[in-house]
Amino acid sequence: MARTLIVYLHGIGDNIMLSGVLREYCRRQPGTSIDLVVLNAACAAFWQHHPLVNQVTVYPASQPHFWNPVQFYLLDQWKVRRYIAELNHDRRYERVFFPSIQTLPEILYHVTGTYGRHKIDRICADLGVPKELYPYDFHTAPEEAAAAAGLLKSFSGKRLAVLHPFSGHAKKRISAAGFGEIIRTLKAHDFSPLVVGAPNEKSQLDPAWEIEAHFGLPFGVLIEVLKRAELFAGTDSSVAHLAAGANTPQLVIFSPKLEPRRYLPLSARSKISLIRIGQNQEQKSLAEFTTALAAG
Repeated sequence: MARTLIVYLHGIGDNIMLSGVLREYCRRQPGTSIDLVVLNAACAAFWQHHPLVNQVTVYPASQPHFWNPVQFYLLDQWKVRRYIAELNHDRRYERVFFPSIQTLPEILYHVTGTYGRHKIDRICADLGVPKELYPYDFHTAPEEAAAAAGLLKSFSGKRLAVLHPFSGHAKKRISAAGFGEIIRTLKAHDFSPLVVGAPNEKSQLDPAWEIEAHFGLPFGVLIEVLKRAELFAGTDSSVAHLAAGANTPQLVIFSPKLEPRRYLPLSARSKISLIRIGQNQEQKSLAEFTTALAAG
């Protein structure tokens, strides 16, 4: 069996996007066995039940400085290539890929706010598949579905809305008071909101929201929760992409990007509303949320 190594040192959202491309790659390379090297344990967890992935390893060093082209090209990329050479010293892999998707072009796109599908196009080019927006490829285990059902027992018979109000990027955030208004609006429309987030986001939970919350859910459980929700509302984040892949019927995503539609989460059935947020525009954004919610 032919073996392929992909060293993919990017965040969870990037791994979600890779999943669809990887499925297409394997379709075009029948019989290949995939090993992944990923950035951290959270990224490794995303691939835990994926049938196309044989083995996942966490990269033992820090993430390369993709945003510093001088440091990346002169130092960091060579560290990664030395690591790859050690892994492949016995030539076990017929094909090796190290997609470095966040170098010079992306700096311009981030500065201008026009960050778009060029990112997935570059992944496709590296793996030699057509440049298309491939549907995500999620896999969960039966025990994760059962765990999600148990977690949501208190929501039985209610309209579940899953919220992810957090972000590591200040420009993507809505204020605590603003999300409090979103929660009140959802309740007024007979939704029962549930906040989700990573363990390190727990400190950002505002007690004034008076809302049930779960942090650090395994990816499979979170995906199964999103499958059972009627609505997702939150920041432009990996959880939004998970909600799209889970086909949550309605997604309302807040984004500071100038052209957010160039980089939509992919979904077969979800209705996705994008609301642009910016400095001193929060009340306008919240009004747009109310309109989107009413439109269903």
